[in-house]
Order: sequence, then C-alpha cells, then structure tokens
Amino acid sequence: MDRMASTTPRKDFMSYIIQHADDKDVKEGEMETNAWSIVLAGSETTATLLDGAIFHLLSNPATMSKLTTEIRSTCKSEKDVRVTTLSNMP
Repeated sequence: MDRMASTTPRKDFMSYIIQHADDKDVKEGEMETNAWSIVLAGSETTATLLDGAIFHLLSNPATMSKLTTEIRSTCKSEKDVRVTTLSNMP
C-alpha cells in the first residue's frame, strides 16, 4: 500500500501495474494480492536456482575449481564482485 501511495520516478513492476490500474478499474485489494504473488514467485525461483547451482558446483569439484579460479583472477577483492564484472567473464 505504501508503494502504491508513493510517487517515486523509479520504474519497477508496480509502476506499470499502477499506471494501467486506472484504465481497468482494478481495486486496491487486487493490486496488493497480485504484488504479493509476483514477489513470492520471483523470490522462490531465485532461491531454487541458487540451490541448484550450489548443489551442482559442490557435486562437480573440477567445475567449482574452474569457477573459483576465474572469479579470483578477475576480482581482486569482494568489492569487485559485481554483476557488470561477472557478466563479462567467459
């Protein structure tokens, strides 16, 4: 409800829902329920992906070693571990 009352210029998934809600006569309760569904669905898939990735890395020591070496040779400190840095790695 706080997000729907906010007038932030930052675009997120709620900004598009709010923008189109006026046209469709969507009730606040519907928007709140849909927002919860979207957040829960997105967080669960992320958690499942991370669980699977960690499982497979720990099950394959050679792959884990290769990944560790690549990250440590590219990133000199934890501060260097960023999406922009990692996305440029082979």
